[in-house]
Amino acid sequence: QALRACEIMNELGIPRNDMTLHFLSRGAAQQYKQLKRAARLTQLPPDWPGYRPEVCFIGRTNSGKSAMINALFSSLTKVAPSSKTRAWTRKLDFYEVNRDRAGLPQFMLVDTPGLGHADVKAEVTRSWPDLIYGYLSKREALKHVFHLVDARNKKLLPADKQLLHLLAKAQRRDVRYTIVITKIDVVKRSVANNTAKAIKKELGEFFDVDIMFASARSLRGLDQLWSEIWRSVTETPRGRRHLNLGAKELRRLQLEGITKGDSVQEV
Repeated sequence: QALRACEIMNELGIPRNDMTLHFLSRGAAQQYKQLKRAARLTQLPPDWPGYRPEVCFIGRTNSGKSAMINALFSSLTKVAPSSKTRAWTRKLDFYEVNRDRAGLPQFMLVDTPGLGHADVKAEVTRSWPDLIYGYLSKREALKHVFHLVDARNKKLLPADKQLLHLLAKAQRRDVRYTIVITKIDVVKRSVANNTAKAIKKELGEFFDVDIMFASARSLRGLDQLWSEIWRSVTETPRGRRHLNLGAKELRRLQLEGITKGDSVQEV
């Protein structure tokens, strides 16, 4: 109902303020807690079937994954630990949502370690790509991967391309994939739009990538992000529940690199 209200406001051109988005988040995630921190695949919670569907956030270090989770929960206290210190998230963090709320989807939000951290010791980060790949490739409960990209970077950086290679290797045809341009509150609108266009151009040869914009600070785009999460963890009248990731195209990306593309909807 809260999501539909935001859709109606958008259709009528009614602006949404912080309070609107706060009530949206409180309605979508009425109960949440950190369930598990897993440094190894053997420490993961029970998997699908018979368990809750999952959506995960991946991205380069300090792309805003943990901050976005806190914004989605609209909590006065940080549920997902975050810091300006690089590589703060060093395990797979599982957040249980709506466990005891009848009538609401019960699901997991999963935070992952950020890659591309030159100032963190190699012995600390060496296992992270394998941990992320193992989760992406084997987790049956996984329904949607949100790849967060900092708008200030203006393009995909090597760590982002490494994550794309892990996705290609995982060959998950049943998992949706969306790029989220983050930190749009600290750049000009033209910079955010040009970042999205540059990414679309790089990836367009390989698959038709979905790109959206969101800010954990201003809460802009949070309604669309919630809508995408909702559609992935529930059956809805709109669209298919699972869209193809494009494994064949991503395998080509892995082998050939990243080149051209087309247009993108602007923020």
